Amino acid sequence: MFTDTRRPDACTCGNPAIPALECVANRPIAHHVLDALLSAGVDDLVIAGPADVLIEVRACLSEYQVAPLTLHYVVSSDGSNPVAGLHAAATLVGTAPCILHLGDGLLDEPLRPHLDELEEGSADLILLCGSPHVSGPLRPLVDGDSSALTPAPDGPGVGIFGPGLVAEACRMSCRELPPGLASLARRVSDDGRHVRTHAADGWRRYQGQPSELLEIHRLALDLLPPTLRLASSNQNRIEGRVHIDRTASVTTSVIVGPVVIGEGAHVSNAYIGPYTSIGADARIDGAEIERSIIAPGATVMNVGPRLVSSLVGRHARVFHDFSLPRAVRLRVGEADEVALC
Repeated sequence: MFTDTRRPDACTCGNPAIPALECVANRPIAHHVLDALLSAGVDDLVIAGPADVLIEVRACLSEYQVAPLTLHYVVSSDGSNPVAGLHAAATLVGTAPCILHLGDGLLDEPLRPHLDELEEGSADLILLCGSPHVSGPLRPLVDGDSSALTPAPDGPGVGIFGPGLVAEACRMSCRELPPGLASLARRVSDDGRHVRTHAADGWRRYQGQPSELLEIHRLALDLLPPTLRLASSNQNRIEGRVHIDRTASVTTSVIVGPVVIGEGAHVSNAYIGPYTSIGADARIDGAEIERSIIAPGATVMNVGPRLVSSLVGRHARVFHDFSLPRAVRLRVGEADEVALC
């Protein structure tokens, strides 16, 4: 897994400096990436990135408790280039097959079918490329012709390397690092290896825009398992996949999943609609919220209009002010965005 140093410009709800540590569905994006890799059968990971970033990433991943993993950390020479991360990890990878997965993005398709394709010998390198112009399930776009690699501007999000190919690819680019995975794939193809690309419409990456974060949030909630806690008492109505922490309090509310409500959260007299996460110790009272991220410790109380596609940061307060004279009172930081409807 590769973690870079992009600094999101948006006011976010998690770590504002490292995209992979931003929280969606009440967990860091990096934890969701580990879920995807575990589902593909991976149990040995190398995390590459700049030294200062790895310090915080390591602390975050130490809290991952879904399954035991062997984690290695290596310093990458270029915080913006995943190929540099591949070079840094090459010694640990050796001749084993390898999945390079960016730490700040998610895919709504399982990786296992592509690993099966690799094991069948039909490809040496498989790239999963996000593209806003492609819809539907993953499907092959190019077979053996990497010169047609023209996906989304940020390039492939996942690269699956066959046995021995990581070392070979690093030897090809030892003098001059190509600017990205797509360029590396061209070199591999020119050397006679079989490269396949797949358009992954479900690939989303967080690079600082609130809309990107909400899209990854949607993917993470869609991947929730079907388990839920039914709160049939306290005059609640709950529909769909709803995860409510045992320590959370939900009363007199309508919850329509997929929704996650974190530990110690308090929800009363509220409507919590699809694709919403309520962080730990957040308080929601007399409000309607949908397709939004409410960060830990935030408060939303007695808001008239329904909050939709919104980000409410840690310990922020959104409330109806009943004092006179009646007016809209805002505290908006540099480059923030507020829509009054």
